[in-house]
Amino acid sequence: MMKMLSRSQFRWIAALMALMVVLVACTDDAPSDLRGCKEASEGSEEEIYVMGRGCAQGVVLKDFAHGEEGETQGENGAAEDHGEDTNAEDHSEAAPAGEGAEEEHSEGEGSAEGAEAEGEAEATETPDDAGAHTGYQLTSAQAPQVASAPQQAAGDVVDVLAEIRAASIVGELIVAQGLDAALREAEAVTIFAPINSVFTRLDEDVLADLTTDSDILNQILTYHVVPGVVLAADLSDGQTLETLQGETLTVTQEGNFFLINGARIIQPDRLASNGAVHLINDVLLPSVAVELIPEPNPADQGPPVVDVPTGEVDPAMVQGLFNPNGHAFPTSVTLAGSFQDELGCANDWAPECEATFMEYNAGNDIWSATLEVPAGEWEYKAALNATWDVSYGANANAAGGSSNVTLSLDEDERVTFFYDHKTGWVTDNVNSVVATLPGTFNSEIGCPPFAHTGDWEPSCLRMWLQDSDGDGIYTFMTPRIPAGDYLVKVAINRDWGENYGVDGARGGADIPFNVPADRTLMVFAFNPRNGLLTIAAGGTVELTPEEEEAMAVRGAAGNIALQQAHWVAAPTIAWQVDVEEGYTYRLFWAAEATLELTEEGLVGGESVELTPVPEGISVEAAAKFPHLADLPAFALPADALPQVPDILKGQLAVAAFDADGMLINATGLQIPGVLDDLFTYGGALGTTWDGEVPTVAVWAPTAQNVQFHLFADETGEASAVLPMELDPATGVWSITGEPGWKYQYYLFEVTVFVPSTGAVEVNLVTDPYSYSLAMGSTRSQLVDLRDSALAPEGWDTLVKPQNFEAFEDIVIYEMHVRDFSIFDERVPEELRGKYLAFALEGSAGIAHLRALQAVGLTHLHLLPAFDVASVLEDPAARAEPDSAALASFPADSDEQRALINEVRDLDAQNWGYDPFHFTAPEGSYATDPSGITRILEFRQMVMALNQLGLNVVMDVVYNHTNQAGQGERSVFDRIVPGYYHRLNETGGVHTSTCCPNTASEHNMFRKFMVDSLLTWTTEYKIDGYRFDLMGHHMVEDMLAVQEALQALTIADDGVDGRRVYLYGEGWNFGEVENNARGTNATQLNLAGTGIGTFSDRLRDAVRGGSPVRDSASEQGFITLAGIVPNAAVTDEAAEAERMLLFMDQIRVGLAGNLATYTFENREGERVAGANIPYGGNQRPLVITWTHKNTSTTSKSTITKRSSIGWCSRCPPKSRWKRRSGRIGWGRAFVLLSQGRALHPCRAGHPALQVL
Repeated sequence: MMKMLSRSQFRWIAALMALMVVLVACTDDAPSDLRGCKEASEGSEEEIYVMGRGCAQGVVLKDFAHGEEGETQGENGAAEDHGEDTNAEDHSEAAPAGEGAEEEHSEGEGSAEGAEAEGEAEATETPDDAGAHTGYQLTSAQAPQVASAPQQAAGDVVDVLAEIRAASIVGELIVAQGLDAALREAEAVTIFAPINSVFTRLDEDVLADLTTDSDILNQILTYHVVPGVVLAADLSDGQTLETLQGETLTVTQEGNFFLINGARIIQPDRLASNGAVHLINDVLLPSVAVELIPEPNPADQGPPVVDVPTGEVDPAMVQGLFNPNGHAFPTSVTLAGSFQDELGCANDWAPECEATFMEYNAGNDIWSATLEVPAGEWEYKAALNATWDVSYGANANAAGGSSNVTLSLDEDERVTFFYDHKTGWVTDNVNSVVATLPGTFNSEIGCPPFAHTGDWEPSCLRMWLQDSDGDGIYTFMTPRIPAGDYLVKVAINRDWGENYGVDGARGGADIPFNVPADRTLMVFAFNPRNGLLTIAAGGTVELTPEEEEAMAVRGAAGNIALQQAHWVAAPTIAWQVDVEEGYTYRLFWAAEATLELTEEGLVGGESVELTPVPEGISVEAAAKFPHLADLPAFALPADALPQVPDILKGQLAVAAFDADGMLINATGLQIPGVLDDLFTYGGALGTTWDGEVPTVAVWAPTAQNVQFHLFADETGEASAVLPMELDPATGVWSITGEPGWKYQYYLFEVTVFVPSTGAVEVNLVTDPYSYSLAMGSTRSQLVDLRDSALAPEGWDTLVKPQNFEAFEDIVIYEMHVRDFSIFDERVPEELRGKYLAFALEGSAGIAHLRALQAVGLTHLHLLPAFDVASVLEDPAARAEPDSAALASFPADSDEQRALINEVRDLDAQNWGYDPFHFTAPEGSYATDPSGITRILEFRQMVMALNQLGLNVVMDVVYNHTNQAGQGERSVFDRIVPGYYHRLNETGGVHTSTCCPNTASEHNMFRKFMVDSLLTWTTEYKIDGYRFDLMGHHMVEDMLAVQEALQALTIADDGVDGRRVYLYGEGWNFGEVENNARGTNATQLNLAGTGIGTFSDRLRDAVRGGSPVRDSASEQGFITLAGIVPNAAVTDEAAEAERMLLFMDQIRVGLAGNLATYTFENREGERVAGANIPYGGNQRPLVITWTHKNTSTTSKSTITKRSSIGWCSRCPPKSRWKRRSGRIGWGRAFVLLSQGRALHPCRAGHPALQVL
């Protein structure tokens, strides 16, 4: 007797197998790698390949058991269809859904193309304008095909099974039962191995009855083994296979798949030296095992059984389904967990970190986030309102101490996380099936019309099936479907690529159901293991008004916790909302943040009516905010304009009402545009001095009040709390102090409405214009940078090195302040890693710099040395690695890394790309991190380097901050919330740089950037600036910086600003890509400005590979591409062609990457540099740089070379001496090309000796 495992049988066998794993793993004589194997195996599925028609064309399922499907391209380059239904009907407008048409929705790709981070998806029509649910159709029946040619694996079947993480449990059971020796010795065997996810449901009640009979387990395991090598190509419908256990297996064909006793082969042909392994999605039961297990409940063999209440449904139950813990709708949701540090947060388990904030999508009424999560074992929760006051963990549990959600990734993966506040369920698309219910009722429960009417929308998450109790059955309940007849299907991954219809058939017919009466609680339950959907009608629902509001279709009337409208200028608001005849629109505000969104409308504040502006926003506003240029515009009444400054100090919202006065939409506002319009200020901010009397000013136009906290020292209580005075015309608050205030500390107390919390907050915050700080950056310090006590002797008469006539002569060497001396034993211990190490004679570092300067080095580029957020400044709290211990290990040892890892979070090593205060030197590099020492010693460092003959370049990072919102290291956003950062369409902060992106296109952040750079140039005599991710600034910003610096003169400012060199990373990506937020400072856009950009063209051609793709083994010119291929090369002819193209790119690079430079290319043709492709693009290779200080115009760019792991690209037998020679060869291209040479290496690196 042969049977497929039923639901209850599955639980029994899974319990047995899981227990056997644990028992074996915990015995003293068990192999060490088996310990904890049950825990390690869960959630660690490999890629599973579908055996069938789709697989032959490149279809890959990621974790098939969880329903994640992807696709690759077919031979013609177009995405192949994955349909299974050859008879799907084409439903045109003549037979719309829900009007009697017998619709059938086959699998295909005709709908949403996938979930974006915001949870929305664009719909793509199928051929002939068929409905999105129809999908593509096969033109003829096709037999199953093998995915790809099997590849021989090293090792026998036991070894191969051990390497397959997706089937690790079966492999461990075989070893535990002692079957591995026989399988290794077998001449030829084939194993049908169930994947791990089959064993994830345990029934502890049966464990005691099944743990004593090892023979049963042996029979189950050997029932999965067939003598001989049986490949997928050998299978046929109706075939029988005799097993080692003695009984037979039956092969059947179902559509495009082969099944073994009903278990589908989901990855065929994992070959071994003595056989093959096929992965299957179920356990196979021999008759002896079936006889010993009680007959299953018939209901377990069909659709899932769900308890459905009848009669009048208890309102408490319904309330329990919709926001079960009764918590108010959040203003933010954070994925707080063990992976936050890897995703750009300062710490793990940090609910305030905006880098892992989820975004709310009103159309779906769901919070979501898509993040690049590295491989590893992770845990997380959903934390509400940026605190731990309310958080949800596994199984939608908000109770204190509830379990975390676990996430296991074998490799780096793009993971989408979801949180539903109605149910409290937080999950991700790795742990859970993402299943929805597209059908003819979707619009009734609030699905917006993504592409059609709101019906048949698989991407809508308002009918999201959820498994909040973790039993493997996904349910959705709603009383909102009106009485009537409807059709439905189950869609996986929010599109039609995988869907289930009648009888659980994949791509099957639509499932009909009836709602007997309005307010009937309809229950949908889906079993992803067999595709079956149960639909049941419960009793009727009667709710109190409060419960009615809790169950309301949130989002249909908007959400004022989001900021989806834009106040672009004092008289104008832009908002993506329907503009209809008879509709009215109003602006609402409330100083005390009392606005509340109800079904009746917005209550709790004041309002004025807005008038639609048919021509849209002004030309000026569109130029400033090109991403808003096409939005509908609305005008404030003229008599309301004088109130705008006061209106801006409170909570804001706009609302739309239909002709009957019913609220149809509402949202909050983003306000940078109106703040720039009304409050752009050109005067001094921060601390200025009139003799010994300081004046402190801060720009805070939305603040309701600002007070000044004065401290005598960096740790004591405030000696005074004083009011600051507002200039209503500029939004600047200021206070004039007394002579005795010098060197004391201060903080601002800012009372301001914060959109992210929905409340008026009182923030105690440092000054963004801080010039000096307390240790740990806890307080700003009142200092006068012109004070002679803060300058080394000779500072005012310092003569800058005159080692270049034009910027073409510059040679730049990159260095980290700490790393320059931290392990140099010739430097006194107290000065190692400090600014003052640069002012010492006799150290290894200074000797090296002197040698480099003697052979042509002109500029030393220091990695970020402003105040950074992630370095502990208190030396007592830090721990440095033991340099002697590091030196004691062999050069190829792993021990150095282990030793450094022990103090990774405690030492002072950090590249510094996490700015805290942009215009104060970093305290950890000073001998005393408290107060003014950092200023004096930074200047001593600059002076010493200048006297050594080297100009100093500073690496600046104005493109992002360490934190935004209410985070403790957030400065700007706690003073003027929502202004200084670049916001997305819902008011969240963009983080494409890694961290909260700043918005230099906003006037007052541009002013801050210019002011900060002027301070570094005049007060610290910096000679050049390297801009991190410069492409995230606008060209207008960079030109403003350039103009301000070039206006500096030695007579008036002590420096010649015309000799200050500006360059940076002109990469084009993120929300600013292709000028989306204005003309951004990229390679192409900066041509002719005199501002340099890095060139990736010459770098990639000379070295090989690229940092923006996985290309560590790609060879280049100096790594002998096309000449001595390494092991990664599979097509030597194509590699030779690549080498010829590299040679053309190098020729252009040597000529300064001039678009107009002409030469004879690899084809023997005369061509211009602009016509040499890079990355598949026929466009100018690099941005030209125009030198404006001489009588001639010279165009060039910066050529960047990066240190790399040469072994990965070099031929296999190259020795280090030859490889190091190639490093020198590569640097020769940099030094001899027509551009500025930058060497981003560290002191003491062997490669430096070639200069």
